[in-house]
Amino acid sequence: MGRSRVTRFRLKYCHEFIDRTGKLRRYVRPPGTKHATALPGAPGSAEFMRSYHAALAAAETPAEVGAARTLRGSVSAAIVRYYRDLTFLGLAPGTRKMRRAILEQFRASYGDRQIAGLQRVHIVNLLGSKKPFAARNWLKALRGLMQFLVATEHRIDDPTAGIRLPKVRAGEIHSWTESEIAQYEARHLVGTRARLAFALLVYSTTSLRRCRYGAAAHPGRGGHREAAQDRSDTRNPDPPDTGANPRGEPKR
Repeated sequence: MGRSRVTRFRLKYCHEFIDRTGKLRRYVRPPGTKHATALPGAPGSAEFMRSYHAALAAAETPAEVGAARTLRGSVSAAIVRYYRDLTFLGLAPGTRKMRRAILEQFRASYGDRQIAGLQRVHIVNLLGSKKPFAARNWLKALRGLMQFLVATEHRIDDPTAGIRLPKVRAGEIHSWTESEIAQYEARHLVGTRARLAFALLVYSTTSLRRCRYGAAAHPGRGGHREAAQDRSDTRNPDPPDTGANPRGEPKR
């Protein structure tokens, strides 16, 4: 019988003990798991931490409903294997969540079809039915799945290889018209903080990034406001009378 001893390192769900041969062993067992996972290498090493995070990620991944009933060689079976592999479990939590949502949609539509029959033209047509930003996310999710299948010899080729999507630009920021400016000024009267911020941004030609408010930013409470103009900008229009002093208070 091995003799247990108190854990020396502070990682959740990790334990260590000396086995009957006198060797120190470490393992992790997150809640809800049936078996402990051995942790190789020294605590904190790359090998150790990689195995540790993979075990935690596996515990967070719910069991696949109907996984035992999936057809051999199907899209559904391929996705089930991918979910359990370190290439998927090693992704950042946000990335896993996004790609899982995409793969589940793909699985719902084509889960019973044979993964070997998926061709490049099918991927291209599928991506063509998506909006630009969504298409890029779908391509990344499907490419990750296909690269896993090639690496594990469940496919001989990657149908997503060489597919390039056009670069997508976000829409331009709308510049306010004179009527919109007048509407804002009518809504936020002179002396309000909103009117002061507007004056700083418009009339001192500062950008939103360079218009900074102090921690408190309340008159009389020690707050301060700063505005820094881009040195490369030679424009210096004279601001109109806003009726407010630098502290945002009405002139007396």
